[in-house]
Formats: sequence, C-alpha cells, structure tokens
Amino acid sequence: MNMKKNTANEYPDYFARVYDLIYHKLRDGVDNQYFLDQIKQINGKILEVGVGTGRFFIDALTKNADIYGFDISRSMVDVLKIKLNKTHKLKEIFTN
Repeated sequence: MNMKKNTANEYPDYFARVYDLIYHKLRDGVDNQYFLDQIKQINGKILEVGVGTGRFFIDALTKNADIYGFDISRSMVDVLKIKLNKTHKLKEIFTN
C-alpha cells in the first residue's frame, strides 16, 4: 500500500519561521491574555489543538499548566521544539 503524505495543510518552512513575527503584530494583546486567563482556571490536563509555534503553549508551561498540544503542520511544531528550552517540562508534541 502506497500512502502519500498530504502536505496541502502544511505551512512552508519559511512561513513557520516568520509566523511569530507576523502574529505578534496582529494578535498579541488581542487574545493572549484572554486565553492565558482561561488556561489558569483549568485544574487538570489541557489540550491545545493547533499548537503551532507555541504562542500560548510556552506561556502556559511557564505558568505550570499541564498542557499538551498537537498540530497538523510539522514545520510549525519544529519551530516550537526549537523554542522550548530545558526550563520547560518536556511535553510530547504531535503532528500528523
């Protein structure tokens, strides 16, 4: 059986690398605090669907949230894995 990977929903590597710069200008201050406040209210595990480059994920980890994430885009998750450092609890992040 030949299973071809569907890359139609994959962000190109170059876009994944600049995504944070673009979104920082467009969205930070609009929704960050709202979602981080929601995350703080959760007692238990959190699943971030579409974790991307970790716009909320890393802040949630820093605040000791028990958060997990997955994303369809391997290039976005690769950027997130680079951003995670040894001070964060290592979480498994899944892609398709």
